[in-house]
Amino acid sequence: MVESTGSTRLLAFGMESSDVITAMTRALGPQLSRGTNAECGAGPMAFAVFADGLSIVMQHDRFVGWSTRASNTGGTHTTMSGLGVGSTRAALDSHYVATVARSTLGEEFEAGGIAGVLDGESSSARITDMWAGVSCVAR
Repeated sequence: MVESTGSTRLLAFGMESSDVITAMTRALGPQLSRGTNAECGAGPMAFAVFADGLSIVMQHDRFVGWSTRASNTGGTHTTMSGLGVGSTRAALDSHYVATVARSTLGEEFEAGGIAGVLDGESSSARITDMWAGVSCVAR
């Protein structure tokens, strides 16, 4: 979303990676880094990391997923409902029907196609990581 105008643009999974990188660069500035991981469960993937802890995941030159985590630059990316890293479990539950279960990552949730990790079990626990689409999360 462009904060000054409130406008948004859907970047759908399956889009060409170059189109997504162009849109992300316009919105967030240039990529901070780019790399690949050949050992993901879904097969080799490429990653582009942007400001404020946001990464996009690409496979076969297509945008297939995203992830975001706490960043030391202070920004936070959110869903249209305002849910993002730092949001509480109470906020998660007020916007989505979430399934939460303990995993090797901690308190892991899934809600409406978005997954992530909470830093505890209580309603005041905060989201530390979020992702959607194809991911390369080691459990």
